[in-house]
Amino acid sequence: MMFINVTEGTPINLTCIARGMPKPVVLWLREVPGAINDEPASTSNTLIIEHARVVDSGIYVCNAQNAILLPSKVEPTSATERITVKVHPKPIDRSAHGCTYLSLCLV
Repeated sequence: MMFINVTEGTPINLTCIARGMPKPVVLWLREVPGAINDEPASTSNTLIIEHARVVDSGIYVCNAQNAILLPSKVEPTSATERITVKVHPKPIDRSAHGCTYLSLCLV
């Protein structure tokens, strides 16, 4: 399993390279704990999150499938890769918002 750490607002490009004959079909899914998620996050080799948000954190699964044609039957094959994405909140620069910091020490 791969791990990716990014800061909020950063783009994320997850690429799944799958080769085979016939050409595999790639689906990206996002695992949701306690739920069955049948809706693909992407149906291309690359899943793009343009501006990552903290809620985008989670496990993304690349699933590549094709079928092997045997003389007597079609045998489905698949491969999966899991990537854990952690999006960290963007630090807040309070000085840019006109905040003044005052430190008081009593002796």
